[in-house]
Amino acid sequence: MKAVLLAGGRGTRLAPLTDTCPKPLVRVLDIPVIEYAFATLKKMGITTAAVTTCYRADEMRAVLGDVVHGVDVYYVKEETPLGTAGAVKACEEFLDEDFLVLSADALFDLDLDLALDFFEQHRPLAALVLTERDDVGEYGLVRTDREGRILGFSEKPSWQGVFTNRINCGIYLCRKEILSHLEAGVPTDFSHDLFPRLLSAGEDLRGVCLEGYWCDIGNAAALYDCNMDALYGRIRLPLIPRGRVLQSGATKSFVGEGAVLLGASRIEESIIGAASRVIGAQIRASVIGRGATIESGATVTSSIVGDRLRCEKGAAVSAYSVLGNDVHVAEFARTDEGARVSAGETVTVKEDGFVKPCEHFNGGVFSLQGDISALEREFFALGTALGETVDTLFCGVSQGKLASFAASALCLGAQSRGACVRRADSATEEMTRFVAATSRTPSVFVRAKESALFAEAQLFDENGLSPLSAFCRAVSSRLCQNETGEEKEVGVCLDTGAKTQDAYRTYLAGLLPPLEGKTLTFCESETAKVLSEAARECGAETHVSSMSDGLFFDVDASRLALFVYLDGKLLCDAEHLRAAILLGDREGRKTLFCRAPLAVEVEETLRRRGILIRYPEVYLPRGIDEVERAAAFCDFYLYDLAALCAAGLKYFYSLSKEFDAKTLFGALESLPTFAMQKREYIFEKRDSARLFSRLWDEAEESEGGLLLRHGSGVAHLYPAHGRVRILSEGADAEAAAELCDWTEERLNTTLKSVLRRNE
Repeated sequence: MKAVLLAGGRGTRLAPLTDTCPKPLVRVLDIPVIEYAFATLKKMGITTAAVTTCYRADEMRAVLGDVVHGVDVYYVKEETPLGTAGAVKACEEFLDEDFLVLSADALFDLDLDLALDFFEQHRPLAALVLTERDDVGEYGLVRTDREGRILGFSEKPSWQGVFTNRINCGIYLCRKEILSHLEAGVPTDFSHDLFPRLLSAGEDLRGVCLEGYWCDIGNAAALYDCNMDALYGRIRLPLIPRGRVLQSGATKSFVGEGAVLLGASRIEESIIGAASRVIGAQIRASVIGRGATIESGATVTSSIVGDRLRCEKGAAVSAYSVLGNDVHVAEFARTDEGARVSAGETVTVKEDGFVKPCEHFNGGVFSLQGDISALEREFFALGTALGETVDTLFCGVSQGKLASFAASALCLGAQSRGACVRRADSATEEMTRFVAATSRTPSVFVRAKESALFAEAQLFDENGLSPLSAFCRAVSSRLCQNETGEEKEVGVCLDTGAKTQDAYRTYLAGLLPPLEGKTLTFCESETAKVLSEAARECGAETHVSSMSDGLFFDVDASRLALFVYLDGKLLCDAEHLRAAILLGDREGRKTLFCRAPLAVEVEETLRRRGILIRYPEVYLPRGIDEVERAAAFCDFYLYDLAALCAAGLKYFYSLSKEFDAKTLFGALESLPTFAMQKREYIFEKRDSARLFSRLWDEAEESEGGLLLRHGSGVAHLYPAHGRVRILSEGADAEAAAELCDWTEERLNTTLKSVLRRNE
């Protein structure tokens, strides 16, 4: 058997460390991580391996040579990145037999001989090496049956999509026939492209789950953890590191060959590269490259540093910093916490302005609570990430000085990266989503609570979807990397508030029926305000009431809209209003896109009519075309509360132009009877993957999440990190509450079973 080591990646999440060093040459205990992979191949009896290179390919070849730890090396250079599978296809001339594929930037001690035995026994087209993890959010997941047959893939899903705790290690055993499924020169990825395609075609793909250590050194934290795990013996290394271990009490550090510690130097849980000199300095929880000079009184804390660092007297590398090669920190200078310092730069006493890594971005929503300067800095950073991702951006801003302040910082950041920003003040979330969907422009909505100094930004892609869109993931990635690209001309910011509000008001007016002679009552909110203006355009007389936090209109003592009351009694909430509109709709649609879950009885009724129901905000199937994406907003009232109310008025107008109570009662009584109740089940975050893996075995899969049935009711489950949102649906409020109780008990029992199995 031959092997292919994938070593062409850029390693952007480790920048600036990888700006001048290929990621596979980043060191663990002062040895390039790719050397551990070669040593593993030698132990397996594999003596010939291809290495695919792209980024800094010549440097890779110069460092490794033609033989590494007894393994002959055959280099294949990609002129442009071909993806993991495309790179293997480029090795076709070399691969004349079954082969093993390894990532050259992962550290592991999995017993690959067991995987090889599994492969030889079953002879699938490909066998994927898997392992179980609790922290699955950054990895590809693979679900298998008892015989190892692969049932499905999910790449870096949200917690709602975690259907197993088995992750893809990027280690594949393949029959050479798999190469016939690849086209030469076409960028293709194993996990994103090839394997899902083969699975759909019915090919035999298997997964073998192995116990042991596996870590991808994808970011600075993972690189430090790998070094510590190797130092403390939590991984069985195939090579003996060249250096010495220092022990101080219960803590250890590693010092490479030729490195010296002079004076009163203090080293705690750190790695010091070969030929470094530490003179009376303090280094804690850090990884220092080779050839460093760290002088008296200097400190390095919780940071990753490249080769040839020069840290002068009294200087400080603050926590969570990443420094490239040949960085100079001047006397008494210090980096900001979380700094990223490019190779060759000098940090002086006056140097500041390094952007702190973002910890505030979660699922398409960027939120922050703090002082004014922190809000300005972080929203500017978000803006730069947006400007690096898109050329044109729409920014909707809610009312209030703080929201306007945060939005201004965001817009300036986007402009600084060359983006053209269209801004609309006094906007709403619904309006922002509308602009995104209708103008095909990525958008962001900024709102704030001034009393709490809290601000947040909700992102929408060009289809108005959030948070799982590729756009949101791209912005999050750039934000966390703190990358800035090449210098660009400053973009512009255009005030489009009046134009945007006119367009949205015209859209709502188009949904409303004729309202001459009608009197409508609205609550006090920005959403209600724009709908009130649209209603006036349609001839209605409008006024404001603070009776409730809903939206109403008065006709013959009845009030109807988001909340429907008759003589003070609640008749219909938003879910029942959606149901009334959908079940009364006879337009012969084929696909229905829903933002929120529909009642099961409503879904089943619609499906009996041949209507396909999808939840694109939660789950966007691969292969969905642009026509279908746009079709999601033909039913805009399923996303937009103002549009829902307008569509409700139009629906009841179609039943009775007088909006009389009798017609209203009749329409509502024809609906399926259901009541809903929400609850959250909270547990330890570290147990998320194991619990969700079991839930996917016990519950029904639905496009919006998972489903449990009990008696005559159902419970929708929406997993998140450390919690499960429960939405129960029963015949009445009491039945819905009882179903919530039953679901919580079921989750308790399942979690206890999972924990006992893992002990």
